[in-house]
Amino acid sequence: MSQTFDAIVFDSNSMGFKVRMDSTLRKLGITFITCYDEWLEINFRGGYRVTVSYPESIDALSDAVESGLRLRTELFESNIRTISYYISDYLEEIKAALKHTK
Repeated sequence: MSQTFDAIVFDSNSMGFKVRMDSTLRKLGITFITCYDEWLEINFRGGYRVTVSYPESIDALSDAVESGLRLRTELFESNIRTISYYISDYLEEIKAALKHTK
């Protein structure tokens, strides 16, 4: 059974939790974003994924995501900023969920 909090979905069958998707991210080809204890994974259509390790300060997560996407994808800069902004927008919920899973 899954528990659902605003932007976070905890699944008892998984080691991590998923961040709810919106239509903007789906249009960019993202199928889901999963957070684990030590890293965040962004999965794209076609099976491609980008893994981003959490920075020392979790408050810099959106910057780390932006850097990781620049290095590992050929997305347009505006699309990278959209994804980074989305992570930034839900950062407090991601931080709370990470604490909840430990």
